[in-house]
Amino acid sequence: MRRGFRGIAVSLISVIATMAALETPASAATVTVAPDADSFVLSTDLNANRGTSTVLRIRNATKITYLRFTVPALASGETVTSATLRVFATPNGCTLGAEVLRAANDSWGEKTITWGNQPGPTGPVLVRATWTTQGYQNLNVTSAVTAAGPVSFLLRHAAGCTAASDVVLNSREAATNKPQLVVGTTAGPPPPPACSDGKDNDSDGLIDYPADPGCTSTTDTDETDPPPSPACADGIDNDSDGLVDYPADPGCTSPTDTDEADPVAGRVIAAAGDIVCDPAASGFAGTQPSVCQHRATADLLSGADAVLALGDLQYENGSLAKFLNGYDPSWGRYAPVTFPSVGNHEYQIAGAQGYFDYWTQKGRPTGGVGAGYYSFDLGTWHLIALNSNCATVACIEGSAQNNFLEQDLATTQPCILAYWHHPLISSRTASGGALLPGPKAFWDDLYAAHADVVLNGHEHDYQRYARQDAAGHAASNGIREFIVGTGGKSHDSLSGPKDPDFEFGQGSQYGVLKLNLEDNSYSWEFVAVNGSVLDAGGPVPCN
Repeated sequence: MRRGFRGIAVSLISVIATMAALETPASAATVTVAPDADSFVLSTDLNANRGTSTVLRIRNATKITYLRFTVPALASGETVTSATLRVFATPNGCTLGAEVLRAANDSWGEKTITWGNQPGPTGPVLVRATWTTQGYQNLNVTSAVTAAGPVSFLLRHAAGCTAASDVVLNSREAATNKPQLVVGTTAGPPPPPACSDGKDNDSDGLIDYPADPGCTSTTDTDETDPPPSPACADGIDNDSDGLVDYPADPGCTSPTDTDEADPVAGRVIAAAGDIVCDPAASGFAGTQPSVCQHRATADLLSGADAVLALGDLQYENGSLAKFLNGYDPSWGRYAPVTFPSVGNHEYQIAGAQGYFDYWTQKGRPTGGVGAGYYSFDLGTWHLIALNSNCATVACIEGSAQNNFLEQDLATTQPCILAYWHHPLISSRTASGGALLPGPKAFWDDLYAAHADVVLNGHEHDYQRYARQDAAGHAASNGIREFIVGTGGKSHDSLSGPKDPDFEFGQGSQYGVLKLNLEDNSYSWEFVAVNGSVLDAGGPVPCN
């Protein structure tokens, strides 16, 4: 009995030791990385470089700081679990806080970066913070640090800040309290046994995973799920029933099959024109609620799959310097998803050169320098950007632009949206009823192709119309026009007579139009800068 008890005890100890080994958490570690480059840029001196300064600076929309780190190579099985940017800084001077964003690229030079060539931000704000005392500020940037390699951050004040003095941060050239990136890592679990390879080694229809010492034996039952789902579970609507064949759909070629998932989700676009005040304007900082609210409208763009900028993006003319000083720190934050169109104020610079230079720098479509028209697909929708400055880039029948439009409308996409700056139909005396020949030529072709939506700016207000034909007459298969000139510059009154097909409008609030583009329909909301929805409708089926 005593000998048997001892054997049981030894076995229990062995089992407990084995369980303890299995439950031991993966090891964790941290590594502190010094920056390999840092600098700040100034809107007041487009060509200034501060890469050798012992301090970095942030102030309103005029001074922006850049830092770059290189995360060292990780050991096999190791993963990043946290990342904290540490900067030694004075109080940030603004109740709205300072923001950290991922820089659009990591190739900028510490001694060559300037306001004019800065990469700008990409993606959402990683963290926004306020502080009232001097010292190290710990900023959580984990979402931007996922692996080894270079990572650049942009630090700036939140839009709308009017701080009276700079936030001063120690740079990597400072004697003490230099910037740091503290990266937390965790070693991954040990690799699985060799034959736990996700394959059916013994051809019994079961996968050898996760631990299968008998994986070459056909009598082995220590296995898990069946093989992957059939090839037709490919995320495509193979049977054209409006449902995606996912995740496992053995009957995916049969229209009576119901073992499918939801339809593909719609895409959200945000649109407005007539946006950013001249950087020299007295109200440029946004302190006057009736003018220069481009920062507030920019805050409404978050989460959009695409931003359609409807012309007159930068006042009073679209020089490259004004784009960089004005548009870039506000709406320019969403440049990676922006599809611009050109307005008349851009052409106050010869050939709209500043507009084309800015968007070329950002890698966004323009149709080529001097053109300003192009197209792209978004989900099941075909979108067309056109240039309504027809005295410079011809729009009428037989012109290069109109020939492009006619050929482009051969698209097989079921829904069509077009946008440009000058509206065909408006309920303001300034342009109402004019039926400008350039936009009229656009409408003729779009109506013939059964297009669905047209977006315009130019009028500094919001207007929505019922479906109309190219002559401005109500038509059940017509095009719905939205005018969204509410990007932030100034307001136009809508107190005059209204077009017969006018449905809704307002001229006192800034905001953006958000369109939800579903597979074969659309719906809309006009969202004001205070978050209220002033107009909404849909879903409306495509023509």
